[in-house]
Amino acid sequence: HSWTIDVSYRPINKTTLGLEWRETRNDYDEREVTESDETRVKAFISSRKLDWATVRLSYLYEDRDADYYESNPYDEYYTTSLPDYVAPGSGVAAFTLEEMRKYDIADRDLEKYEARVNFLIRDDMDLMISAQYEDQDYGGEYGLLGRESTTINVEWNYQASATLNTFLFFSNQWNEDKMANIEDDVSSSDPNAGGVTYPFSGRWSEETDETSAQVGAGISYTGQRFSFEASYSGIDSDTSIDYRSASAGSGEYSDISFKSRVFESNFTWQQSEDLQLRLYYRYEQSKIRDWALTGLSALEGNNVFLQAIPEDYSVNIIGLFATYQLR
Repeated sequence: HSWTIDVSYRPINKTTLGLEWRETRNDYDEREVTESDETRVKAFISSRKLDWATVRLSYLYEDRDADYYESNPYDEYYTTSLPDYVAPGSGVAAFTLEEMRKYDIADRDLEKYEARVNFLIRDDMDLMISAQYEDQDYGGEYGLLGRESTTINVEWNYQASATLNTFLFFSNQWNEDKMANIEDDVSSSDPNAGGVTYPFSGRWSEETDETSAQVGAGISYTGQRFSFEASYSGIDSDTSIDYRSASAGSGEYSDISFKSRVFESNFTWQQSEDLQLRLYYRYEQSKIRDWALTGLSALEGNNVFLQAIPEDYSVNIIGLFATYQLR
């Protein structure tokens, strides 16, 4: 259940200040926690004071507090919970690391800043620029520790006439994830960090940095009998992994890169009131460089198929469609 307070105030003409406060209690069945409380506070300012631009700034804060965390709430679904179950000499193995937290129900603090400006360049042309920064802190020792994300978007639209429209867009995003865990050493009933099952000598941590850029363009025309639309989009993504462990083998791995190019088009001809013809064409090209897949073989006979998508591929799709309406 939840309750929300939403207040807005207009200090001057065409400018609005807003504040939203929401409290939510979440109840969980058969999860590591039974309930959590979330506080959400959002403040924003929106202004249309300038005739040629609209400005919106906002700040969001969220705090999630979960109750007592039970690392293994699923024991009743295993044979170990049966009345006549006899444990082997080594006892019942630990389900997972006691101090690890699942990010979707763990304690979390989130801050998010966002700015958006829409420019009216002309009556038939507009430009949008937005930026967003988000920081999530899970505050735990093991599991997902934190996540940062920064995004910049630029979009341009031009409507040359009532039937012809074009657009361009660019987006860039930076993501950083931090996580940590302990590799189990032996099978025992001790689930605690530093114990027999999860010794500190098996601790590892990882930082992942991803940078991705996307560009696109499109055009569309709608006439009485003929119409078409075409678009292009390209994505370049690079991911670096910095791995640290208490044992040997720490260091940075080679970057994982992904590149994609897609062109798509539709041409429609209204031959008559009842008959419509459509020509469709799509071209897609992709390049993947992933050190985790390098040198691995496809094992179809053993029900494991690695590298289902080749590292480099391109494909052309052509379709011709006819629609006839019976009256």
